[in-house]
Amino acid sequence: MSPIIQTLMSQPLIQVSDSACQKLFDLVNEEKSSQDEQLYLRIAIMGGGCSGFQYDFEFCESIEEDDLTIENDINGQIITIIVDPISIQSLEGATLDYLTDMQGERFTISNPNAKSTCGCGNSFTLEEESKDTSKE
Repeated sequence: MSPIIQTLMSQPLIQVSDSACQKLFDLVNEEKSSQDEQLYLRIAIMGGGCSGFQYDFEFCESIEEDDLTIENDINGQIITIIVDPISIQSLEGATLDYLTDMQGERFTISNPNAKSTCGCGNSFTLEEESKDTSKE
């Protein structure tokens, strides 16, 4: 089975801003050891942080069978973001951005599924999936 490629959908599961695409393009080209090497950005949700969950970003060289891939064309090159099937459930509708401001430079994720974030912005809680409303 090949990875799920999200290129034909009218509304991607994760939006990627132009500034994030450009920064990914720059970073991938810096990290590559050769022009032929394929590097992908993997985004995952991990347990941890002061609010319960945090985002994990890492470059990798392979795509797992059940990964979702999100492809973006920048300067004629395809930049591929990989998300595992568990993390995508909590990232659907999110936007990956790259910010430069008084706090420095960083990737950020605006996630509509996050119920709240911590003060530093590095961790978050998720909406509760099932609420017991049957109390009488």
